[in-house]
Amino acid sequence: MRFNSSRPAIRFTCALIATTLTIVSPSLNAQTLYGSLTGNISDSSAAAIPGAKVEAYNTGTAAIKLTATDERGAYLISDLQPGTYRVTISAASFGNRIQNGIVVTANTVVRVDANLAVSSVSETVEISASTVGLQTDR
Repeated sequence: MRFNSSRPAIRFTCALIATTLTIVSPSLNAQTLYGSLTGNISDSSAAAIPGAKVEAYNTGTAAIKLTATDERGAYLISDLQPGTYRVTISAASFGNRIQNGIVVTANTVVRVDANLAVSSVSETVEISASTVGLQTDR
């Protein structure tokens, strides 16, 4: 029978690699390649605006991400590529709010809060009718 002297060395190398991966892998998972936008949308009296639409437009890549505020007026847009963004916020019965030059970097959360003003709503209802003449000879 022949004794293979490389077998213990292979076992030791495999154990060393497995231990190294176990120690290093948590730090690899902690790295993030994306950033996030978060904030609260309210009216002029600081009341939350639920259902407001929030659009993040990447001015470098033209990528768009959309979300809406929750019942507390809060929103979160995650997984944004690093870059410069234009954030547009709109809600029914309120004016739009646009904020340019929002810089998002990797592994950061950028806060963009906004107060929306009530927009002037004017509605015109036009009713037109003409009188129809009756033919009385028939």
